Amino acid sequence: MDDYNLEAALEPLSKRKTRQTPVKMPKDNKHDGHESIYTEISSVDWKRRSQGIDNITKVILHSPQDFKDRHSVQKLFDVFLSRCRDGNSKVTTVALESLVKIIPVLGVRVESF
Repeated sequence: MDDYNLEAALEPLSKRKTRQTPVKMPKDNKHDGHESIYTEISSVDWKRRSQGIDNITKVILHSPQDFKDRHSVQKLFDVFLSRCRDGNSKVTTVALESLVKIIPVLGVRVESF
């Protein structure tokens, strides 16, 4: 029991640092135009990650034609799936709720994922 840190165990969950899973962004950003949102989704701050998910969801709902090719859909799902496994449950919840909204909009483009 020498390795047990009592102070850390008693620290409120709201003050603990969550472990964030980094998103590996593809190096090829051909004419995507959404790099700033993808960067926001990869932030260390959970609120920025959550806001980034909301932002990309709004873009998809208003401009699904921006995600017409396989490359952009692949990049999008790489980002979303990593947030579905985020160390912060709030971010994970936002990502899963967003997927429910965007999958019907993207339609057949997501069948292979």
